Amino acid sequence: MPTRTPSFLPILLLGLSLALGSFNTLAIHTDQGSVTTAGTASSATMAWSFDSADTSGYSALFDTDDSVSVSLTIEVDSASVGAERDLYLAALLEDVWFMRDSQGNWRVWSGQIDELVPFRHKTLAATEVLDVHDGAPLPPGEYAVFGGYEAENGAIVYNRQPLTFIVFNTANPSLHRFRNEAMLENYLVEAMIEAYASVGDNPVPSSGVGVSVGLPSPVSQTNLQEQGVDEADLIKTDGQYLYSLGSCSSSVLNSCISIHSIMESPPANQLLNEIEIPGEASATGIYLLKERGEGLSDLIVTAGGLADNDYMNFGVIGVMPIWEGPRFWSNSKTEVNLFSLDSAVAPTHDRSIIFDGAMISSRVIDDTLYLVTRYTPTAEDLDQYAFTTAALNANRTLLEGTSLTQLLPSATSNETSRPLIDAGNCYLAPSATAVDPDPTIISVIAIALTDPDNFRTTCFLGESEVLYASQDAIYLAAASADHFLLAGGGSAQQTEIHKLALTTDSASVQAAEYRGSAQVVGHLGFNADYKSFRMGEYQDVLRIATSIGSLGSDSSSTSVTLLREATNGGRLEEAGRLDNLGRPGELLYASRFLRDRGYLVTFKKIDPLYVLDLSDPENPVSLGELEVSGYSEYLHPVGENHLIGIGKEAIDDVNSTDRDGLGFAWYQGLKVSLFDVTDPTTPTEVNSIVLGGRRTTSNILTDHHTFASLPQTDLLPMRFSIPVDLYNEPPEVADPQPYHSYGWTHTGLYTFDVNLGTTPGVELVDQFVVSQNSESRSSAGVWNDRSVILGDSVHYLHDENLYSSGLPARE
Repeated sequence: MPTRTPSFLPILLLGLSLALGSFNTLAIHTDQGSVTTAGTASSATMAWSFDSADTSGYSALFDTDDSVSVSLTIEVDSASVGAERDLYLAALLEDVWFMRDSQGNWRVWSGQIDELVPFRHKTLAATEVLDVHDGAPLPPGEYAVFGGYEAENGAIVYNRQPLTFIVFNTANPSLHRFRNEAMLENYLVEAMIEAYASVGDNPVPSSGVGVSVGLPSPVSQTNLQEQGVDEADLIKTDGQYLYSLGSCSSSVLNSCISIHSIMESPPANQLLNEIEIPGEASATGIYLLKERGEGLSDLIVTAGGLADNDYMNFGVIGVMPIWEGPRFWSNSKTEVNLFSLDSAVAPTHDRSIIFDGAMISSRVIDDTLYLVTRYTPTAEDLDQYAFTTAALNANRTLLEGTSLTQLLPSATSNETSRPLIDAGNCYLAPSATAVDPDPTIISVIAIALTDPDNFRTTCFLGESEVLYASQDAIYLAAASADHFLLAGGGSAQQTEIHKLALTTDSASVQAAEYRGSAQVVGHLGFNADYKSFRMGEYQDVLRIATSIGSLGSDSSSTSVTLLREATNGGRLEEAGRLDNLGRPGELLYASRFLRDRGYLVTFKKIDPLYVLDLSDPENPVSLGELEVSGYSEYLHPVGENHLIGIGKEAIDDVNSTDRDGLGFAWYQGLKVSLFDVTDPTTPTEVNSIVLGGRRTTSNILTDHHTFASLPQTDLLPMRFSIPVDLYNEPPEVADPQPYHSYGWTHTGLYTFDVNLGTTPGVELVDQFVVSQNSESRSSAGVWNDRSVILGDSVHYLHDENLYSSGLPARE
């Protein structure tokens, strides 16, 4: 066979970076066209087929313990039928080329055509079937396979698009980075066909605490899980001005930033300006960045999302997030708006950046905004709710002709659109082998606020339900499709965790770089805001608390797993684990990881507080526990050795035989406790306060941003405020029982002091009532209430109205 010029094989030598022509939807291509190394089309057609015992999930995803057979059927062009010709097979595994030789072995190949050897020489039949792999398990990695034969002119006829598939390492369940666009495109198209062109269930309509420095009086800041990792909230303040996010006075459908001046003495506020946020999305949180450095103005950043879907947008009620299917996320947008604060009361809008996809969460670290978005591809004329055979077939035809460019999300800034992600920075979760293909794209976007158009994106295909961030890394977690078999029988859900280190490239641009993955037994509970509190990183070790089983189950328990990067990279490995925390029937309600300690609260009838020593990751130890009535939903540190716990009081139903005889307790009023963990082997409850009766609540139970505080000093106690919806009117029955609800009394902001001196304890020092029971008024709730403590004053945002009041002096 004559020597051929390497440039005649563009797909191979470009490393599959570009796909030529159209192709079918599966990684198993049927009647695929062919080309020659001379650059001309061929009349030959080629069809790949797989045979594997693993029939679950996407057909082109396997594990290292799966037996896989691969074959290629070639319909030879008429001019070559009956001729003596060579047959070829070549494969790209990760970044290394291999070729099949005449001995049947796969050996490393340089990628140069003049060094490619045939594996067989024969008289070509009209149909040739090439056995590519015989069924043995394959090494892990991403494969791209080419096959072909020698044509009449000496060129090689080969498949226009490679056969692409992924083999995950069963022993190392890490995210897989896509090596070529063909694999990513094939996966997304098949996932879209599974969602929109396959017979199945048809969709139906769903019915930290910080204190400003250099100010005359201390002022509370956004309550953060991790210091140095800012979180978006409905309010931000610098102690002089309060910036709040809400509906515009002119239209409740638009979002505005309201700017108030706030004063300590006399306690007062004044509305100075209202700035409408441009764009169609509803902003859900704001950031305030001050003292950014020489030449940089103060900045307000807003972030929010728009979901335009027939079954999601409920008008003035708002957007109802539905995670059940990809179609519910197909038309979502995330908008980021930047405002310069050259004038504190008249922000100037600098720019808007619009990203395809719904915002899951965000953080600001130093001067970089990190966004996590969820996006499902769509296509013009795609019928998202097709159910007839004709409509499903029309969707399939449409999707089979869709290119990768059409499937990937984009970003728009200053009316200029650009791709949001690059295939080389996209990953696939190992759980994808066990489920139907999911076209969901999770993007982690790092935006340098000094140069907002210069952003970096890392993405993966799959789901993410929670983001936890330290100053060094972002962790994304979601329920895994896999289940863990319990020793005593039954199974437990698993959680999949991915770590992205926050890095700076050679151009001093921040990015999130994938480092490894792991699966841990159990789930992250059901309180969306506090799922991130089940995680905490210290000295590069992630601690994660998970629940096994359900409330009332005699097999329920809590586990804490400690993970760190494996020395050989690419995965997170288990350093240590604590199992079987909690009593039968209990679930985890609160958790907090602080340096080398962990604190857990489980509950069914009583509140056990567990104190964990995590200083040695290989040997985590439960040091002590405390039993008290009720439970805590939120834990907040006070100094080194005390915790505030806020939750509910509870009364045991002593006669109950429910839940297999384990019984339960009736929730009562709101409970605020102070715990002393100076001796971690014997934690104690210093004292507690119970507010109101059954139905009394606070949004601190579902949102940690509602907690405003000033830290303790050498002379002054810690002070904190929480909104309270008090239900304290006795039930109108002759013999009230623990299950009877109380009537609404009032809504207001409750302020507490925490003393750690000679008479330690938590004390209620003020009730700032802004709404109370009357014949013409009922509770509006405290869902979005926030507050700021400024010295001896408090400024309370309730129902989008700002109220100011004095507080007793701290002493």
